Amino acid sequence: MRMARLSPSPAPAPTCRGMPDGGQAPHAVAGVRSLPRRPAGREYRSITNPVERTITVLERLASAPQGLSVTEIAAAMRVNKAIAFRVLAGLQMKGYVEQDPLSLRYRATLQLAALAFTLIDSLGLEEICKPFLDQLAAETSELVQLAVVDGHDMIFVARAQGDQRVTVTPLLGRRVALHASAGGKVWLASLPEHQAIELAVAQGLTRLTPRTLTSVAQLRREWAGTRRQGYATVIQEYWDDVNSVGAPVRVGRQQQVVAAVSVAGPAARFGEDRLRALAPRLVEIADAIGRVWPRPAATVAPELARHRHG
Repeated sequence: MRMARLSPSPAPAPTCRGMPDGGQAPHAVAGVRSLPRRPAGREYRSITNPVERTITVLERLASAPQGLSVTEIAAAMRVNKAIAFRVLAGLQMKGYVEQDPLSLRYRATLQLAALAFTLIDSLGLEEICKPFLDQLAAETSELVQLAVVDGHDMIFVARAQGDQRVTVTPLLGRRVALHASAGGKVWLASLPEHQAIELAVAQGLTRLTPRTLTSVAQLRREWAGTRRQGYATVIQEYWDDVNSVGAPVRVGRQQQVVAAVSVAGPAARFGEDRLRALAPRLVEIADAIGRVWPRPAATVAPELARHRHG
């Protein structure tokens, strides 16, 4: 699904598509297209676990600002409409979902976003990281974003926008597309290769542009290059008119990657030469964030195979 992905600010200006940064897991919102969130095969079974049903409803509604009908929600869970109604009723009672009285479609409320930002605030990430992001955005005039590791995913939790009139749409609160984003690449490059492959394949190696890397062999080469140079680049791999560069935020003696800082801009002005020239400064900022990162690390990648299968 494609919609406008670059936002004019402060005055109307020509637009082109934008990118998550590093990429993020998109759906029917500005700058976002959907990516598989579970391994193939699991998508097509009926969801029987009540918690999983509720989470599925919230995820679908969060990426559908126009709302969804109960039929669409039931189809997403692969259950009958009576079960979908019960889940929706519970979420309405708690204030996380509302129903439009005219269209009868269901929408997520801002209470869901408030819950997420309460968590981010409790971790101190915004207070700690925002000055660094603001500084980099002022220096580059482009979009700067911070994505943190959250279990088997990365999620954008903070951003700073440069002063260009044509800007890339930020993806605050969205999942990162691990195989097609600078942030995803630097995280996966830091993991044991079997874990990185498992994560990338589970999320889905969807071809988003002609330049998207969609094979394990391609990704392994990309991760090797990322490890050598200390940063990752995305050259029109998520959207075909946006480039980005990302660096890892490392903490502790083991230099564990807990987050990534990325800068993204339209390919016409943010070319590969500029990306690579910016990389040392980006690494410097990411290292500075790592030195003040909350201890213990706010986000820790688990031993994937053990926790997922054991």
